Amino acid sequence: MLLAVSWAQVGVWRDMWSMYERKMKVYPNDAPTFARAAQWLAEQGDLERAEKCDREAVRLAPGVDEYAYNLGTDLVARDPEEAAKWFEKATGLNPKNGNAWSNFGDALLRLNRPQDAVAPLNEAVRLQPKNPVPLINLGAALQRIGKRDEARAVLEKALALDPANAAARRNMQSLQ
Repeated sequence: MLLAVSWAQVGVWRDMWSMYERKMKVYPNDAPTFARAAQWLAEQGDLERAEKCDREAVRLAPGVDEYAYNLGTDLVARDPEEAAKWFEKATGLNPKNGNAWSNFGDALLRLNRPQDAVAPLNEAVRLQPKNPVPLINLGAALQRIGKRDEARAVLEKALALDPANAAARRNMQSLQ
């Protein structure tokens, strides 16, 4: 942080990206810098550069679940198959990462593999019982494999947590 303040004082740090770019050049082996740059880029909607920075963070620190999870998040919309691999890696590195389990299940749903999505989504629900998102995705997976009663029960739990959730309501209506 002191370095960033110094850069700002001498005019090197024009904007956030120039600060991250400079820091990555000065500290090319600092995985957290690449991860923070990727997060900032993703927030700006620049997923291509975010992916590159996340890949570098994973290369530098392959044992950090957060970096694998972030890379999966960058990829899920464009390449759910590769994203699923990164989410699975993140769950292997940290089996208590409920978001990684949830997104692993979501990626499998995107790949039209609802049967395979059930186990990761069940684990996400176990780890995050107050989060409606894995419940909604689990309900969708169960519905797609023909387990309508189980899907209904899961979606009722999601709606109990978030009664206004549009996805949960839509999925519940499709079960009627």
